[in-house]
Amino acid sequence: MWNLKMMMGRGVVDKYRKVIVIGLDGMEPKIVESMMQVGELPNLSKLRQQGGYARVNTTYPAQTPVAWSTFATGTNPGGHGIFDFLSRDPQTYLPILALSRYEQKNPFVPARVINNRRGTAIWDVLTQSGIPSTVIRCPCTYPPDPIKGRLLAGVGVPDLRGSLGMGTFYTSDANCTAGQSEKLVHVDPAGGIVATHLIGPRNPKTRQDITTPITLQLNLANSSAKLIVEDKAEPFQIQQGIWSDWLRVNFKTGLMQTVSGFV
Repeated sequence: MWNLKMMMGRGVVDKYRKVIVIGLDGMEPKIVESMMQVGELPNLSKLRQQGGYARVNTTYPAQTPVAWSTFATGTNPGGHGIFDFLSRDPQTYLPILALSRYEQKNPFVPARVINNRRGTAIWDVLTQSGIPSTVIRCPCTYPPDPIKGRLLAGVGVPDLRGSLGMGTFYTSDANCTAGQSEKLVHVDPAGGIVATHLIGPRNPKTRQDITTPITLQLNLANSSAKLIVEDKAEPFQIQQGIWSDWLRVNFKTGLMQTVSGFV
């Protein structure tokens, strides 16, 4: 913050109308520098020549949420309060997510998400000075701060189940068991038709999974499939080895109530 104020006082911000910061999580500078020396990373080399380049120290521990919280606020973990991906519940000693928490004042109001990261982020300082910023997928930014500009939250955004990236594995192997952070669904592809379901949010009362039915029409000749979703007029094409488009899916959570998500 002190450096930003000094820069503003010296007119540096007026001279340079835009500043771009590119952060690559987990990047080892020794490896990257050696690759740039032999011409294997021409775009990064060009950015280094045209802009500024310097090594920076990481935090202890050198973990994604800890380091990026320090990057955002300029304070050490003791200042911003993020020490790990996980923390512990002081009442039960069970592990809980350290990045955010839910608070509910009473049963008649919805729960509110609180970002556990303390301190003042650089984009908040810019907002206070009337300077817009665009923040894309920086960790520990959920829920997004109301800034002058745009903010797309990164690591720490929960999925519809309230978890962080729990995937679903579909298999015809009857002996297969679920791996870590994974839901398992057994399917029978006999005849090239698979009738199964997508797993959505959990029922807050019963804690059971809410699902929506889907059907897969397999085409083994060209390693593709058509995905038929209950409320979609047209089938959705899937090709092996290629990322599909995003598909909006609705989960019925009650009478005239649905929750939408993307897969």
